[in-house]
Amino acid sequence: MDTEAATLSVAKRSKNRDALMNCLAGTVGGVGQVLTGQPFDTLKVRLQSNPSKYTGALDCMRQLVRENGVSGLYKGTTSPLIGIGACVSIQFLALERMKSYYLGKSNQPGLTGSQLFMSGGVAGLANSVASCPVEHIRGVPTLVREFFGYGVYFYAYEYLVQHTMHTKNIKRSEISPLTVCLYGGIAGISMWITLFPVDVIKTRIQTDSFANPKYKSSLDCIRKSIAESGFSGLYRGLTPCLIRAVPANAATFICFEYALRFLQNHF
Repeated sequence: MDTEAATLSVAKRSKNRDALMNCLAGTVGGVGQVLTGQPFDTLKVRLQSNPSKYTGALDCMRQLVRENGVSGLYKGTTSPLIGIGACVSIQFLALERMKSYYLGKSNQPGLTGSQLFMSGGVAGLANSVASCPVEHIRGVPTLVREFFGYGVYFYAYEYLVQHTMHTKNIKRSEISPLTVCLYGGIAGISMWITLFPVDVIKTRIQTDSFANPKYKSSLDCIRKSIAESGFSGLYRGLTPCLIRAVPANAATFICFEYALRFLQNHF
């Protein structure tokens, strides 16, 4: 019994150690994402919340820089650094826990597509719990958005990583930095193409007036947005978002992967 208890204690400490490392590496990934993607996020939100003011992404950037200088692109960065750092930390913790859970139930060296999607989806649900206080979400189907969005996001990345490991017969740690960045960019593009219309509606509801709201619900926002701008209006601001998706998500994954490798090698 003493031996069994000692074994369980060691296993628990190892699991807690892995969880802490995933959290810390996720935080580093989140910081990298914010510093790389903040200018693009600023443009995206402005285009979505006030579409009639700008003719496009370049016009939005010109007006913003003219009014506030280049620093205007980074206005309000401190809050995202804290909030997104925490959210990404929780995302990766949930993702890695789910991956470990599925690997523990399987005799295969990798995970199936559905297992990767579910792992990403659970990471998205965990993210929704962390991001709700940060984003002040009101009446938005956040859980569905986060589950499917991050399901696609992490599926794309993890599938490409697993495929590379299998075809080249290499370890995860042997995948090149450039390849990690490429796969991170692809993952980001995959998620935003899938969920951008939902994000537009979410942003418009978030930035709606509390005192005199324009939209009664998410469906009302969809109807009015289509009536005003057509279906293409639901994709307004997609271009800077896709441009942003590549460097921001490349930074997220390269920072996470290398922070995790550093922690695993030194602690």
